Amino acid sequence: MTVHRALNGDWILAPASDLTSEVLREAIRDLDQELAGGPKDLIAAAIMELLGATDRPPQLDEEKAAARVVALRNMAWDYPIDVVQAACRQWRKVPNYGRWWPTEQDLRAQCEPLHADNRALRNKAAELLRNLEAEEEHVARSAKPSYFPGEKHRAFRKAMEARLLPDQMKAYFNPSHIRYVGENVVHVRTLIAEAIFQRYGSDVLTDLGMVLRCEPTDFLRERQLEAEMTPEEDAEVSRKMTRLNQAVAKGECIEKLRREGVL
Repeated sequence: MTVHRALNGDWILAPASDLTSEVLREAIRDLDQELAGGPKDLIAAAIMELLGATDRPPQLDEEKAAARVVALRNMAWDYPIDVVQAACRQWRKVPNYGRWWPTEQDLRAQCEPLHADNRALRNKAAELLRNLEAEEEHVARSAKPSYFPGEKHRAFRKAMEARLLPDQMKAYFNPSHIRYVGENVVHVRTLIAEAIFQRYGSDVLTDLGMVLRCEPTDFLRERQLEAEMTPEEDAEVSRKMTRLNQAVAKGECIEKLRREGVL
């Protein structure tokens, strides 16, 4: 990440293309340390140097003068040492007033403009961090397998409806056997589903720019429900098995028989 100042005085942060929120968060922590007040001993020395180089206002008695010193020192601890040192130098250049000790408000008025750019830089970095975190959260959500298909996923399903049999559509597009990831990724539960989709829809996947993967781990929480067959269903399975054996023995086209509803 680079930092530079524009002609109008604004600070501009230019993040690198591989910048992450973790890296930027660490950079902001470092920046906060740089912008923190202190060190106290050097700031106390800078205040004493300023007071030694200027005159004490005659209206200040000893008690008030001591209180002024404490107030200036405590106020200056809100700023980093380089800001305080610069503010002390600038105060001594203020016409008519700079020969005297400043009040707490006088010295703060010198510190604030010097520290404003630093705060602006920190604010811009914090804003960039919020945007970066939001983008990373969006990407993370997009990368999670979902039950809900996107536009390309729906187009894939529509194309496959014209190519697969109803029982295949019911099986392979069952929510417990398919997941949608991002805009163009499909996860299936079994290698059989992957093979079916590749066999009948590889061109569709290519045209849509989609990626198909077998990812069983996406479905670990899905229960395999074993439905009990009715006598009628059992009889139909037996009939189809008998017909399948006859087709194999005769060398008939199994795919043709499936599409005709024989099997």
